[in-house]
Amino acid sequence: MRCSIRNIGLLAATSALPLAIAQTPDGFQPAVSDMLSVTFGSTVVSPAVTQSIPTLAASGNISGQYIFMMIDLDVPAQLGNASAGRVQLLHALVPGYSFTPNGTLTSSETTSAPAPYIRPAPPAENPPVPHRYVQLLFPQPENFSVPDSQQQAVQMRRGFNTTGFIAAAGLNTPILGNYFRVVNNSAVTSPGGMTPTPTGMPVSTDAADKIAGSALSAVVAIIWHFPKSEFKVGVIGWTGQPSKRVLVELSIAPACATPPAVTKVPAKSSSGVSLFDAEMIQVTDASIRRINAVDAPVNFTQLFGFENNISSAEKRPVAIGQCKVFPGDHNWPSPQEWQAFDFLLGGALVPTVPIAAPCYQDFGIYSKEKCDAVMENFGTTELHEADPTSMMWPIFQGRTCLPIDGQNGTSNCSLGGYPSYAVKVENVAQIQLSVNFARNANMRLVIKNTGHCYLGKSSGAGGLSVWTHGLRDIRFVRTFKNKEYQGPAMKISAGVLVRDVYIAAQKHGVTAIGGICPNVGLAGGYIQGGGHSSLSSKYGMAADQVLAFEVVTADGKFVTASSEQNPDLYWALRGGGGSTYGVVTSALIRVHPKTPVTTSRFTISTSSTVSRGTFWAAVKSFYENFTRFTDAGSYVYFFITNTGGTLSLQIIPFFAPDYTPTQFTALVDPWFAQLRRLNVPFTPNTTYYEDFYSAYDANFGDDNPIGSTTVMPGNRLFPRSNFVDKIKFAATFDAVRKNVEAGYLTIGFAMAPGNPLRQDNAVSSAFRQAVSLHITNVVLPEHATPAQIKTGSEELNMVTGRWRAAAPESAGGGSYLNEAHIMEPEWQSSFYGEQYGRLKELKRKWDPWAVFYATTAVGSEDWEVRDGDQGVWTQNGKLCRVR
Repeated sequence: MRCSIRNIGLLAATSALPLAIAQTPDGFQPAVSDMLSVTFGSTVVSPAVTQSIPTLAASGNISGQYIFMMIDLDVPAQLGNASAGRVQLLHALVPGYSFTPNGTLTSSETTSAPAPYIRPAPPAENPPVPHRYVQLLFPQPENFSVPDSQQQAVQMRRGFNTTGFIAAAGLNTPILGNYFRVVNNSAVTSPGGMTPTPTGMPVSTDAADKIAGSALSAVVAIIWHFPKSEFKVGVIGWTGQPSKRVLVELSIAPACATPPAVTKVPAKSSSGVSLFDAEMIQVTDASIRRINAVDAPVNFTQLFGFENNISSAEKRPVAIGQCKVFPGDHNWPSPQEWQAFDFLLGGALVPTVPIAAPCYQDFGIYSKEKCDAVMENFGTTELHEADPTSMMWPIFQGRTCLPIDGQNGTSNCSLGGYPSYAVKVENVAQIQLSVNFARNANMRLVIKNTGHCYLGKSSGAGGLSVWTHGLRDIRFVRTFKNKEYQGPAMKISAGVLVRDVYIAAQKHGVTAIGGICPNVGLAGGYIQGGGHSSLSSKYGMAADQVLAFEVVTADGKFVTASSEQNPDLYWALRGGGGSTYGVVTSALIRVHPKTPVTTSRFTISTSSTVSRGTFWAAVKSFYENFTRFTDAGSYVYFFITNTGGTLSLQIIPFFAPDYTPTQFTALVDPWFAQLRRLNVPFTPNTTYYEDFYSAYDANFGDDNPIGSTTVMPGNRLFPRSNFVDKIKFAATFDAVRKNVEAGYLTIGFAMAPGNPLRQDNAVSSAFRQAVSLHITNVVLPEHATPAQIKTGSEELNMVTGRWRAAAPESAGGGSYLNEAHIMEPEWQSSFYGEQYGRLKELKRKWDPWAVFYATTAVGSEDWEVRDGDQGVWTQNGKLCRVR
């Protein structure tokens, strides 16, 4: 069966009969009582009748120029999430209309309009929701243009606010109006989790002549994109009696059970572990050839084909000085192209609505109740990770839609650095289509799981985001064997969180390596950035545990990266940074035996009996034991604070894997004896746990300042030499003390990842030498200006500069790229160490089109985000090539 996705057949043959009922839906403002005739085609629906803007007409002698507006009032704010509410979508904003002698209206601006007409295309929902399509005719003000404050809303269309636009544009009350309703009943799940929803790829069919001869005075017939043998026609409109409105809603039966770009491939993988179901749903060369047979108004191969399917004449490389395409550019994908994309995705395309939009009028979804909920939970990870485009560090988004109650119009909400669209990924095919579309259209591509990046890498203005959070499969492999490893392993999908992995490992009696924040995705930027852990001193970095990746590369192909398949890509993905070489769909990691843990928590502080000198002597004795503690495989997480002049060292906790309480006491007793000699009081709370997850769950939590616009962090890795060389140790400790005495927080980790598994990968050379990671931050004023943010950034570099001077890159120092300051000096060597040169070469090999970009990622120095003066680099602007 051939699927056609060319047009909708839509008829609205209205009579000039005056009606006594309102011409706009109940409750809609502005209400209109006089009818605008809106006609698509004739009384017989023929092919392509809605490909063009409808014919407008009215009775009476009316002069002047007019603006035509058409809006869908019932678009889901978030597809699949009914609680997210409804927003408006602008289908047309066309000025320049004037009346002809026969009562019709014409305009010469239909194609050059601020928002050219796009066809009705409601998505499938369960239960089905009728959409109200409203048409309005406004008197056109002299020298009309779209106000600057409304440009983005008009360009984006979704989230349009009719009343807000009318006020901003200075429009008077519309003189004529009309509306009809359409409902899509095709919420049918198909293989691979794809839902064939007609979100915008409607087609024509000659079967619409079934409604010819209808007795309705005003008729709307809707025919969707399914072949005539498998659809039903519905009509809506008025009867010949003007006092009664009759609605017969559309019913749709699916014709294409699986969108034509999808192929289900065998489960076998060269990694040695079978593909997940979601990974078996792919786009292949054969399926690309198949969609060429689809009857459509867009070139599918040019838009969605693999790199090897595109002729050299159709390739669009970005030259120096050029930018990625941006909303409003002449070559930004057309509505029809976005609709075609969503059709191939199976309805997974989500236009971005900022998470705090319910706090404002701009997107037409203001709700005090929802706004209060966003404000209350903005500091929690769960809120942001469940949203397609939200990120946990809004300072790098540009702070264009913060959760403040802006309903009175004194504040505005815009997309800023948020991507324009997100793909809610359920299978590999959707990732491949997204990568191909972004590459072929020269569009910025963003990858997001939870948005937990300290540098805002999961955002990007004008971009298309691949949202992998829904890929949550975990598979335990009791015995895995390849050339480098034999033992238990776990395969985890891209959306799986750290806590999920720990729980699954505990269930199977093993231990997995991950971070201390439970809501971080394991297989994405965490592992690809190296990934330190509370078990790092014993088992190394998280990246060292990876045995294979499944990944979609920049050419759109799905490949395995392992020691035997694409080994250079395998090398780069293990520590070379996220959002750089491809979209990882799963990682296969080694796991370790069940690991008991002893932990201890306590605090020492200045007091009436503990002077500052004594306190620092106690802290110095702690630092002097770092190498002994980490050589024993332990990990110490600590804070040094200066609160109102009171200094504190908080051990939260001392984490000793494979230690009994007796063994732990023997390990720490030399330090504890020093504290007693100094007469520093402390009371250790020491606990033994039978397994790693129980110890983790009792001691760690998500205590990061998520959602903050006032905190800017930075960090430093200190090598072993700084703790064994007396001169370097003195410089290191002096730098730490000066920062704390100046009022800056120090968050510390005593850990030595080394390389116990003897891995050759891209983990920074600084981590291989490290014995400690230190993090600090600066606090910005509320609602800081760009100048204040810049001052804060310079202050942070001054604070971390003391550490940098004590541990320069040339002596083994560096910074952890996942928790760093975005304006880190010489970030290439600081974040990536000795590996940067090879990583840059592999970036050119695996992504010569620069499909993947993230701030401070390998190769990002060739680009800039033109965000104006924001104080620090943000993602709120065009992405342009500079070298």
